[in-house]
Amino acid sequence: MKLSITALTVLLLSAGASAQTACTEPQDPIELLGFGDAGVTLSYAMTIDDEATGQGTFTAEVVHEHGGTPVWVGLGFSETGLMIPADAVLAFDGGEPEKYRLTERASSGVTATGGSLDEASFVQNATHSVLKFARPLVDGDSTIVKGSNKIIWALGSSNSFGIHANRGAASLTFEACIAETSSPTEAPILPEIEDEEIAALAEEDEEDPWSTPAPTPWSYGGGGYSGNTPPTPWPTSAPTPWPTSAPTPWPTKWPTSGPTTAPTAWQTEGGEVKEDAAGVLPPAKVDCAVPHNSIELVGPNGQGVTLTYVVNIEDESTGQGTFTAEVVHEHNGSPGWVGLGFSASGGMTPADAVISFDADTPKIYSLTGRFSGGVNAASVQNLQDHSFEQDETRSTLRFTRNMIVDGLTPITEGANNIIFAYGSSNAFGVHSNRGSSSITLQRCDPEAGPADTPAPTLPPVEQPTISPAPTQPRGERPEFAASVVLADGVITMNYVVELDEDDANNGYLIAEVVCECNAWLGFAVAESAGGSMVGADAIIALPDDNEVTKYSLSARNINGVNEVEGGRQTLEGALVDQNATHTVMFFKKRLVEPNEEPILATGINTFLWAYGFGNSLSTHKARGGFDLDLADGGLLEVETPGTYQSFWATHGTLAATAWGILSPLAIGSSLLRDMIPSQALWFKLHMFLNMTVFIFTLIAFTLAVTALQLGTVEGEDPGHFRVLTHRTVGLAIMLLVLVQVLGGMFRPHPPAQKPYGKEGELEEKAPARLYWEILHKGSGYGLVALCWWEVQEGIRLYSERFGTADLRPAFWATTGIIAGSILIVWSIRKCSASK
Repeated sequence: MKLSITALTVLLLSAGASAQTACTEPQDPIELLGFGDAGVTLSYAMTIDDEATGQGTFTAEVVHEHGGTPVWVGLGFSETGLMIPADAVLAFDGGEPEKYRLTERASSGVTATGGSLDEASFVQNATHSVLKFARPLVDGDSTIVKGSNKIIWALGSSNSFGIHANRGAASLTFEACIAETSSPTEAPILPEIEDEEIAALAEEDEEDPWSTPAPTPWSYGGGGYSGNTPPTPWPTSAPTPWPTSAPTPWPTKWPTSGPTTAPTAWQTEGGEVKEDAAGVLPPAKVDCAVPHNSIELVGPNGQGVTLTYVVNIEDESTGQGTFTAEVVHEHNGSPGWVGLGFSASGGMTPADAVISFDADTPKIYSLTGRFSGGVNAASVQNLQDHSFEQDETRSTLRFTRNMIVDGLTPITEGANNIIFAYGSSNAFGVHSNRGSSSITLQRCDPEAGPADTPAPTLPPVEQPTISPAPTQPRGERPEFAASVVLADGVITMNYVVELDEDDANNGYLIAEVVCECNAWLGFAVAESAGGSMVGADAIIALPDDNEVTKYSLSARNINGVNEVEGGRQTLEGALVDQNATHTVMFFKKRLVEPNEEPILATGINTFLWAYGFGNSLSTHKARGGFDLDLADGGLLEVETPGTYQSFWATHGTLAATAWGILSPLAIGSSLLRDMIPSQALWFKLHMFLNMTVFIFTLIAFTLAVTALQLGTVEGEDPGHFRVLTHRTVGLAIMLLVLVQVLGGMFRPHPPAQKPYGKEGELEEKAPARLYWEILHKGSGYGLVALCWWEVQEGIRLYSERFGTADLRPAFWATTGIIAGSILIVWSIRKCSASK
């Protein structure tokens, strides 16, 4: 019998070891992940001293791989799964771990309570921070139980006490450790091994063929899940001992089973390729003219396209070459247009894409806006070998384009942001699905063999038993039963209902809401009668705070949006994630809860959605409502108020023209009246321009009121002159303009010519005329300044809402040139007259 040195060592250690489980040492490592798929590893041990009271000891080891930037570490226990209220153990640089009570989201609400920790330590080195402690199961305000517990954790941005840089929550099931002892096992009788055999075995160990650590679990990032397909349960740590060296290449999939031997190297004789030991020929060389690297591109609804590509580099210095692609969409009987594009940011705009419609030749399009007006054929059309074919089940788009083209997003060897989309029909229109991925493109090497050459198979590896993973989408994405696409594809809701075994009317709604936006995201259950925001129960995700929380909506302004009390924060596994293009909210909510609108497992529910202008909670940028039967996935009615973009565009154009051009000209006609040949002419010009300003302002005001009214869900208050400062100031301007116009029409008479005076010699101004001029001119100048601010604020809001170019610089340049020119000429003439 022949044994390796490693195997011999393991046998000897096993023979002499005690068969007693160490219940004081943390075991069962669990990965706790927060924002950006980063987090900590928790290992624990639980001992129960008194089953009646639940008293015992919880020992924990929290490991953070900081990679060179050590930070403070904390682990806590919360009845609700939220930061407030909770108990936590925190450790900072140079200090011993201490217990803290968390009562507020501020430093004043983090209070040290002291005591109750045993064997506490906090150790940091160049790469890791390790927090260890033991505490009673029943201790003060928090209790740890055998079974389900809600855990919170956090990491700082430095070692000093301050706001966290990352954090998370998880529902974990803890098992008590049972120390089992038995009589020592007699050591096995081992065969005698000669010194020569030991030396030979040592040489074999030096050739151990393993190295790379185990693949990490799959991860979630920005609307898609990636990584190896996990077995159940997925291991969070490697078997012991983990192999120390690896074959080349490492397999691309986790092995589910394996032969006992790996394939041997290919043999050659005289330069001719021969069969291997198993009689199998090696793969043929790659044809670099044909796409062969395949990638699945998946959108928010879990479906997508298959991209197969090949990259050929022709000029190393410039990176010039060709990119050949084949994009396949399995439409299953509902063909639609298909597009593939490249974006510097990963978003739809700005980008350029190759799009093809039914019977149309594929073309390159420039994407500058999210609506039809922003999709235009590019000035450069240099596609080669392009085609678009459709049959009963699939659509196939093929093309070749140069990698570096002036005016187009460059394609590079390495990381590229790729976007895709397809429509619900072959006619040009809004997409029914789309997605964005960062893809690493590899050049073609004809000597390397196909990219999907089978990896060497490995012996099966026994997987360790671990505690249940945290309830969160990064660890285990549910099998959703249905999807609902809303707001022209901007919002997608994937969901499944889990009913209680003993109550068919209650259970959980598990939902994933995906928004093509970078903003806070909300979902609400409305009163079935009206579907109004007021009175609804909402779930709002705040990406910057990494929080998904329940809110009550009592009014349409921000003061009416309030977090519900801690006892009602019952969401499970709630998380928010965000990348450059999407925001994703995940939650698990009870269908029926006290003091909340019930969610019907069978029947019609009225739901609302909304998202904001940014990550800070404020007024929504867009919102809507829909009726949905969760039992059969029937989307009965979608009420998405129109954006009425044309109304707002006209509103802004009229306001900018009135106050950026016409109003300065009206003032200029008065200031420079002596340069106008006829005194009557300047006054007519002044009156005409001011009346035009009034008419334009009135039309702009009417358009705004109408757009708000038409864009509001029936039964809701449109909030015409509230919510935004822009709206309140707009009403004030309309009233002031009306007063200014009426004041001009009913002004006191100017002084008349003296009866016996010289020509042009006037009587003194009456006091009423004098006061009127001061008020009219002063209020006029102030009104113009207020309107300039109002117009530039409106341009900003329009640009953010509709994704258009910010035209504020153009407005200020135009207005500045006109007003500045008038002011300079007036100043020169004043100075000349004073001399």
